[in-house]
This record gives sequence, structure tokens and C-alpha cells, in this order.
Amino acid sequence: MYLAIRNFVDLEDGLHRYVKGDKYPRQGYKPSKERIKALMDGSNKSGYKLIKEVKAKKKGGKKSL
Repeated sequence: MYLAIRNFVDLEDGLHRYVKGDKYPRQGYKPSKERIKALMDGSNKSGYKLIKEVKAKKKGGKKSL
């Protein structure tokens, strides 16, 4: 799972707006591995890192954030 670390509009997801702290990707959208990499390393049109990977914590046998 990934979290937005900046506010941004995803140009490859119908201009969906992400706010810092939002989960990425939104439910129903499957970005390519290349898109995730571009958003993580700044090789996108903005030039900024926009998401980071987070590990889900297990709580009571279920994964949660």
C-alpha cells in the first residue's frame, strides 16, 4: 500500500485528486508498476516524490493501517 506524501492530481487516473495522507491507489484503480515508480521517485511531470510505500500492520489477525 502507498500513501500520498503531497497533494497531487493523478493525470493517469482521470484527474483524481489525492490529498496528503490519502491511500494510493484509490479503490477501483490499478496503476502500472511504472506509474507507481514514477510517483515514488519523482520521475513524473511534477518532478516531486508524491507517494511512499507503507507496510500494513496486523491487528487482531487483520491487516490495518
